[in-house]
Amino acid sequence: MQKATHNILEQCDYLRRWNLLSKRMVLVKTIPQNSIYKNDEAIKGTPSNNTFEKEILTYLYALWKLQHDVCGIEEIVISPEAIEGAKFLMVLKSINVFHYIFEYSKNIRCRSFYNHLFAMRNPKEIMLKLNDKNETIDQYDLALFADTVNIKIQLFDFTLKNVNNQGICSIYPSSDCRYGNEIFMVKLKKDGPIFPLYHLPDDVYYS
Repeated sequence: MQKATHNILEQCDYLRRWNLLSKRMVLVKTIPQNSIYKNDEAIKGTPSNNTFEKEILTYLYALWKLQHDVCGIEEIVISPEAIEGAKFLMVLKSINVFHYIFEYSKNIRCRSFYNHLFAMRNPKEIMLKLNDKNETIDQYDLALFADTVNIKIQLFDFTLKNVNNQGICSIYPSSDCRYGNEIFMVKLKKDGPIFPLYHLPDDVYYS
């Protein structure tokens, strides 16, 4: 992992100017190169690095659970440094993906989330879908649409998987919106379409 990271940094020099990375490199350099510590002792001498890595993994795992609708997600406190560290890992991952594509061009298998989105659809098509009651909007459409117009989408999900043992379904979205605008959607069937929560009949809209 260290060798791969070093190679990527050599190829993409701008990553060396990443604020978080420079801070972490300073911490690592606090241990002298000619130290008499053994490997285990050297690791014990830098507990902050282990804690930092664990915090990043905790943050990424929490995001994964959120994306996969895991119940009972506990609240966690994540430092800004850990969030920046996660972003840096994503940058390294994306560089690795495209490096792999160019190096093995004969067997290109696109593993990029955004490449998949834009290869199959575009924002204009999604907007047309939103205005067509016969079209189905899936999670990829929503992700690309939200990212394109820079809004936070709140989905009221009425499918059975979100109904608890008491037969109650939570339909209240989060009140914390970081993107300034929100759009509310309603889903009634597992494989059915997604509708805007606030709807005006055509005769009212065009009158």
